[in-house]
Amino acid sequence: ETPASASAPGRLGDDDLDQAVTRVEQELGRLFARIRIGWREAAATVHPDLPPLGYQVLTSIATGKATSAGAIIERLQTDKSAVSRQVRQLEQLGLVESVPDPEDRRARVLVATELAQERVALARSRYEGRIGERLRNWTAAAPAPSPALPPAFRAAGEPTGRKQPREYGAPLAPYLPL
Repeated sequence: ETPASASAPGRLGDDDLDQAVTRVEQELGRLFARIRIGWREAAATVHPDLPPLGYQVLTSIATGKATSAGAIIERLQTDKSAVSRQVRQLEQLGLVESVPDPEDRRARVLVATELAQERVALARSRYEGRIGERLRNWTAAAPAPSPALPPAFRAAGEPTGRKQPREYGAPLAPYLPL
């Protein structure tokens, strides 16, 4: 234990802190794995050939949060070539169209087709059903996790000096089908 942690009542000592960090890392690892599985399942719901990143790109477009390649790159913090491939595939699958920007006719924006909106809504419905089932299984003896917990970890895990997506910290529900 460090002198500061030993003298502060209720604070974790070094050994307890190491164990707590390990437990948090393990739980976050499980959560991230579940999120990746959820994206894969949601993508398959939209179209069997759609990869998980394609689903994330599509939901960014369908929700209107990002309607240009640059905005998608910023929002998802991924590279230009990956977004370009995903947009091309979404267009080939009939899920996205490029149309003139109503504010600047020289520019183009990406919009989700009606088919895409229907398929994303189905994926969201399935996600909400799974979350609802999990919530129904929580009891007073095993209460639901605190909604304040994720923001605390977001702040604690921030790398310094890295530009974050414009809407960092926004609800992730459309993007995290569990």
